[in-house]
Amino acid sequence: MAEMDDMVEYLAIGSMMNKVSLNIRGIYPVDSRPACLPDYELFFGKKEGFAGARRKKGKELHGVLHRISRRDLAELDSIEVWYIREKVEVTPYRTQSEVKTKMSKVEANVYVFNPEFLTKDPELFSENPPSERYLDILKEGAAFYGLDKGFVDTYLENRNFVPRKQLFELRRFIIPSEDGSLPAWTFEEMKMKDKEEEDTVFLALNEKILRFDLRPPCEYTKMIRKNRAKQWAFEIAGKIRYDPKFGVPATYLDITKEQRLYVEDMVLDSYIIGELNN
Repeated sequence: MAEMDDMVEYLAIGSMMNKVSLNIRGIYPVDSRPACLPDYELFFGKKEGFAGARRKKGKELHGVLHRISRRDLAELDSIEVWYIREKVEVTPYRTQSEVKTKMSKVEANVYVFNPEFLTKDPELFSENPPSERYLDILKEGAAFYGLDKGFVDTYLENRNFVPRKQLFELRRFIIPSEDGSLPAWTFEEMKMKDKEEEDTVFLALNEKILRFDLRPPCEYTKMIRKNRAKQWAFEIAGKIRYDPKFGVPATYLDITKEQRLYVEDMVLDSYIIGELNN
């Protein structure tokens, strides 16, 4: 347990409002409660529709105030690559039987979109609707911690979102016809192959094995290296990309066929098409 003087307050306004999203990243707050940040508002920016805080006189932004260690905050810094931290003053509160009890104001850290990135690319943080999965994470966290109902109704419940793809819309890696042109490896054989060359990474994605040449480095080099010789579908579903529709799998075998398809489609959308092949 971290010493009290090593603890800081962090106002989560996006997926980190959800305790599952924090826990799968190894972050366990010693205390969490709803809080209000005055003269800010919630909006959803970037093409993915991520939550962001921006100054707006007369508005209120509600989130979950987590008390975490400075080490946890450093871990969040490494995750929130599109954001910078701002020091703000927030008012925590508790809601019981629809009665809200306010507490003393505290200084907290909140992440806002990095203005340097905005200067370089003004369209980068343009408003876009969140995905259904992402919005479900926020709503689940808001309900668990008892965020202000009026705020939740306005900003989370009654808003447009990008619905989950239907199963027939999901893309997947197509394996060429079984003509013997591709080798068939066991998971252990894949792990051994991965050890041969530092810049050539092999990893499994469901029943397929992917090979990445990381020369020259790309945007996702660090992430791919971290998952080398692993079952990527489990690393994503169990440790990175929480989906309330499916829950958190304890092992790869716990991942349903439907979720495996969604993960494979996400890899194609986020890491392959238009990114690694450029």
